[in-house]
Amino acid sequence: MLERFPEHLPTLQAMASHSVRKRDAEAACRYLERALQIDPLDRQLRQMAFMAHAERGSSHARGGRFDTARQAFAAALSWDEEGSDWVALCKWAACEFKAGNPDRAEELLGQVQARCPHPLPWGYLMSGEANALGLPSRLKQRFQSTLEAGLREPPTAEALSRTVLAVLVLRQTGTTYQGQKSHEQKVLMHVEQAREQVTFAQEQLLALCQMLKAIPVSETKMIR
Repeated sequence: MLERFPEHLPTLQAMASHSVRKRDAEAACRYLERALQIDPLDRQLRQMAFMAHAERGSSHARGGRFDTARQAFAAALSWDEEGSDWVALCKWAACEFKAGNPDRAEELLGQVQARCPHPLPWGYLMSGEANALGLPSRLKQRFQSTLEAGLREPPTAEALSRTVLAVLVLRQTGTTYQGQKSHEQKVLMHVEQAREQVTFAQEQLLALCQMLKAIPVSETKMIR
């Protein structure tokens, strides 16, 4: 289809989604760049590009290609319009820890906390990235402590939505590590228990429900 009609937007988007499912962030970014040349204002395409570039950065970080990873994270931040930039900043911070640049990593974490004050979402995501990248034990323990502190903090609607987003980011990018299932079950159970304690705006609840659709019903009681 694309050989005959290279500017067919639905096919470009479908191929980008297919590439994401195949864990091929490089291909996903190429398809999305072509799609965005056709419709640069499409918010869904822009957010897909944000996530694809963020995962491309993590992939290069895992391979020790830190300069290329930094370029990918910067590209991701240029596309975000949904307030999800803290996701790319977490991944970038983990990359800098892996690269042996703790000062830069701490600077990025400061930006994360400014954008995402509640510790649960970014503590969960950083714990996952620290384990996936094989960061030193002290860093794994640090972000595990941040995650646990977040579970004790009073919940907010924004924090619960961002926590589910963090779960999906690790799932959809194929990030795996020992203990991941336990972490995931713990935070999803927290969301289940805490959701009755907060008041959601309509858009917040809609966004949360859309994200939960991507999680199998058997794995959480929240979808009902």
